[in-house]
Amino acid sequence: MYGRTHPEAAGPDRAPTRPPSAPDGSSGDVVTLGATVEVAYPRKRRRATYRLTGTASASDGRAVSAGSPVGRALMGRRAGDVVSAHLPGGRIEQLEILGTTAALAEAS
Repeated sequence: MYGRTHPEAAGPDRAPTRPPSAPDGSSGDVVTLGATVEVAYPRKRRRATYRLTGTASASDGRAVSAGSPVGRALMGRRAGDVVSAHLPGGRIEQLEILGTTAALAEAS
């Protein structure tokens, strides 16, 4: 149905211990701090593009803090993964990572 799911990402306080590796052993397109990530919200049938930051930026609606529920769910994952973000109020939102661009790739 959707990409790979990661049960270890189900809890709000559970961060991956290491980024998943691509089949060739490289890190692949792993979501890291500063990356731009395109996601789909399957339940809502909408897409969004976020930039992961160290802290939320009030001037940029696309910025998502790596410490936020969505940021924690995305960190260390890669395109094709489906993750669960545990939002305030107890709601759980699934996101499918459609693509990611590393911070260095954007700067060049």
